[in-house]
Amino acid sequence: MATAQLTRRGTTSPLRASCQVARLDSLAEVDALEPAWEALELHGPMLEFPWIRAALSAFGAEEIPRLLVARQGARLAALAPLIGKRILGIRRLQFAGASELTEPMDFAWSDRAALASLIKSLLDQRQPILLDRVSATSETLAPLRRACQGRAIIVTRPRPGTPYLTLDESWLEPEQHLLPDHRATLRRARRQAERMGAVSTEIHSPSLHELPELLDTAFEVEPLQRLSEVEAARALERAVFIRHYAAAACAAGNLRVCFLRIGSRVAAMQLAVECSGSFWLLASAHRSVPNAIVTPHDSHFAGCWPDLLLARETIAYAAAASLDHYEFLGHAASWNSWWTSTSRPCLSLRIYPFGLRSLAAMLLDAAAAGYARWQQPATQWVVAMLSS
Repeated sequence: MATAQLTRRGTTSPLRASCQVARLDSLAEVDALEPAWEALELHGPMLEFPWIRAALSAFGAEEIPRLLVARQGARLAALAPLIGKRILGIRRLQFAGASELTEPMDFAWSDRAALASLIKSLLDQRQPILLDRVSATSETLAPLRRACQGRAIIVTRPRPGTPYLTLDESWLEPEQHLLPDHRATLRRARRQAERMGAVSTEIHSPSLHELPELLDTAFEVEPLQRLSEVEAARALERAVFIRHYAAAACAAGNLRVCFLRIGSRVAAMQLAVECSGSFWLLASAHRSVPNAIVTPHDSHFAGCWPDLLLARETIAYAAAASLDHYEFLGHAASWNSWWTSTSRPCLSLRIYPFGLRSLAAMLLDAAAAGYARWQQPATQWVVAMLSS
């Protein structure tokens, strides 16, 4: 097997006769890859071209594209959607948008030999690698661990899983699956909402012409004024991502914009996509907390549980559409734990290829982890002293 150093700016190096690996360092090179990328059979939106391209646009100020692609002839056979980002002062390779969106990510591939070549080239770059929230059942893990033997140190830690539902006809009436106390609470919430006005649900599959107004309405449900300055800045970046990604999903016919209205006001919203036989919940928000920019009427929405009422309707919609799964994405939360206790387990992988840069990164990571472990009991001790 002939090997060569991986070159920059998209030039290729033959790692084996039938497979070539390239590194893409610019958005122009990423854009040129779109037709070949779309030919890959992928599961879920997070590995599709529109998602990665939107992440590079929204969060690219401090990130440099470092996508690795493996081709077999003219066919794209494996892809690692990576960026270079400084963490604790040292640039690492990580998934595009992973730290900002915190959704499960992975390598995309259709050929095991191409995946092995891709991983070898990744380690050849001798840069620290952080792969956060990879599925614990991913078929990428075994070849990655094999490739690290004798070449890199790999540290694996459990990460929060992603909640999901397996749908069948029983989910046409989702409340059947709730605990008795939760069913009663949902009925009371519905009655409370109906006392405030007519309750209606809208599930839009919008055109590009309709999309901007619908997104404006969705973002108004959780105004940025409710957030701290840091939270607002992050929310703005995420909003840029959503607008970019929503436009691409809308053009493909996959986007769903969902509203729960009480009277004339939108009390809750969801943004989702339908793909790979599943309903993927990208974002959700509801009105419940009164403040200066929200009318006093909104404070009463807290007793209506509008997020749960809307979730009930979109779960029933997904079941009626004969979809296989309802993917909540994100982490387990109080509102989605009503519907499911099942989640897809995830892992984080920190990979340190042998070299001085990786050694420095590993020492910094160990120091940061030690400080976090020390700080937590110290904080608990202070709280206990103040409350005694």
